Amino acid sequence: MRRKTMWYPTQYQRTTFGLQSTNNVYSAIVRNKTDRPVVCIAMYSLFDDKDIYRGPDYYEVAQAIIHPNGAAYFSQKTSNGHTKKITRISVQKWDGTTLVLNQPFKGVTGSVNNWHFYVHDSQILSRNPLHTTIQVPLHRTTGHI
Repeated sequence: MRRKTMWYPTQYQRTTFGLQSTNNVYSAIVRNKTDRPVVCIAMYSLFDDKDIYRGPDYYEVAQAIIHPNGAAYFSQKTSNGHTKKITRISVQKWDGTTLVLNQPFKGVTGSVNNWHFYVHDSQILSRNPLHTTIQVPLHRTTGHI
């Protein structure tokens, strides 16, 4: 007799509590690609509910000043044994404008740590660290190889 299997969309996994999203960022590296310092704020949450306030144990905010061509690491946070996910990256620029990037972040296909975000003059880009190319200057020598 053939066993019947359940089908779930690829962005969800079956848990004992029902369906749970698996496209979570738990820690991140934010790089400033502008020519001025920026203030970066990462918001952590245990839930996806943006309209329901569940109390201070469920939310946490981390802040860092990132200098030009610098980076800040936002580490993984936990509360009562549960891992909080990063739900928002907010950047305040030197001219007072604010750039915001909310979850779901582009390119995230599972639960990840050390996800990369790049702050540019007009946007924040979400990049998979495994697919980020590193540009190394080539040094050519004279003569034969």
